[in-house]
Amino acid sequence: MAYGTRAEMLEEKRRRRQEDADRRSRIKKANKSLLVAPKKTQRSLGIIQIDPEGVLHFQDGRWMSFLEVTGGMKHFPTAAESIGCRSIFTAVMGEETRFFLTLIREGDIYEPVRAAFLEDEEILRDGMKVRKLSAEEAFDAMRKISMIEQPFSFETLMKKRKDLGQMVLPHVIGGYETFGIGEDAGTGFFIMQYPQQLTCSVLKEACMIAGRIIFSFSYNPVSEQRREEYLAYLSKRYAKDVKEEMVRPFGSAYAAVTAFCVKSKDIQAVRKRIQETFADAGFMIAPCYDDQKKCVLSQLSLGMIDKAKPQNVTRDMMQELFKKEFCHDPDKV
Repeated sequence: MAYGTRAEMLEEKRRRRQEDADRRSRIKKANKSLLVAPKKTQRSLGIIQIDPEGVLHFQDGRWMSFLEVTGGMKHFPTAAESIGCRSIFTAVMGEETRFFLTLIREGDIYEPVRAAFLEDEEILRDGMKVRKLSAEEAFDAMRKISMIEQPFSFETLMKKRKDLGQMVLPHVIGGYETFGIGEDAGTGFFIMQYPQQLTCSVLKEACMIAGRIIFSFSYNPVSEQRREEYLAYLSKRYAKDVKEEMVRPFGSAYAAVTAFCVKSKDIQAVRKRIQETFADAGFMIAPCYDDQKKCVLSQLSLGMIDKAKPQNVTRDMMQELFKKEFCHDPDKV
């Protein structure tokens, strides 16, 4: 009996190895249309495959697509809920203001992921003005956001097998409350708590203080299962039956603000003024303590470098935030 059991176990292990090998082979064949990322890029950013049309595949299973937003920002909360996948809205505000949207999905095989991204774009276009970015356009946008003068070439990246991170992202020296990029300095914050009601455009005021800021808002709709688990947690905590209609609709979000300062000696004063500005508007923000480098690189890379510690945010708060902050220009509504 023991020999039979051992033989069955070995056969089961052999069968599982074969299934795993077959699965890897199917994935490789299905994704053969994608370009293999240079080894240096794989090591630095975790990107293993690239679709020149604008989709990246990462070692951790993420797929990423990039769009530029030219209008309808106030509709982002509704659209983000409708597409059903994680999205990152990035606003670069200063002398030149640009808005980007990064869509993130998971999966093994590219074709269903690609089809899902196409559906997402159609949903977004129902209320927003968006333009799909090719891989080269997305990488060049990161280069411009990072204030790197050297022009980006997708052909150079692939033919010379270069490190994408070195081509489009700056060298950042991270500190406890601030960071340095060359002679410039900056400070990154994350939003810990939102006000009950917004009364002003706090990002516009922050931009006037620093001269240039980046605001990013990562949002992931809450699944039905997680919503039920949250209601069960509340029922247990308060020892009463909490119904879904008793809890305002919410999602999982992470918001960050990075301020850039031309003069390093002024960064502490800028940091203090921005914290006071957000506090006056009812926000509670804190510096990305001891994580400044990853915080700013995540924003400059439009989410390629992942940095998020999500918390529950109500949909009402999201809608109010985007309505107040991004609807000053009638053409942008």
